[in-house]
Amino acid sequence: VDLLALRRADDGAAKPQSPSRLETLLVSPLAWLLDEIGAVDMDWSAEDLDVMAKGSIAHDVFEHVFPAQEEIPDPDGLAAAVAAAYDRALTRHAAFLRSPSWDMERKGLERDILQAALRWRDHLLALDAKIIGNELWLAGEAHGIRLHGKADVILQLPDGTLLVVDHKKSGTAGRRKRMEAGWDLQA
Repeated sequence: VDLLALRRADDGAAKPQSPSRLETLLVSPLAWLLDEIGAVDMDWSAEDLDVMAKGSIAHDVFEHVFPAQEEIPDPDGLAAAVAAAYDRALTRHAAFLRSPSWDMERKGLERDILQAALRWRDHLLALDAKIIGNELWLAGEAHGIRLHGKADVILQLPDGTLLVVDHKKSGTAGRRKRMEAGWDLQA
């Protein structure tokens, strides 16, 4: 049985795998298989500001403060845009953060996102890059496996070179080593 073809599209072809799914396959084939057949844990937990929630909020803010085909905002304009986009992102991804008991975490995350946005702004200006698109689906095939995933940002450099960017809220030494070696599945 072709395990990569357990999930099928309407046309009968194997559904594409995302880099995250393939990473799960490498780390835990059993967890990957259970997910492929829909046998996933349905546990419940209290609301938590985990790395996934932080990443979703940060991605949402970046998508809205650095829109495609627009000028890079100045630092003051960026700070105002981050505040507004952050407020909207909380509504979409983590409304529980509006509670007074989450005040310190909410303010700290906003501060972190603003600092990251200012650094990203500096990188964009240093590269003289133009944002072509945000949150775009890409699809293809590698080693006979259909793939798909979202690119956080696609940039165009002055010489026409395109860069596909995947924002990360946190980094790990393992991912950094894989990226430097040129074989990380996310890439």
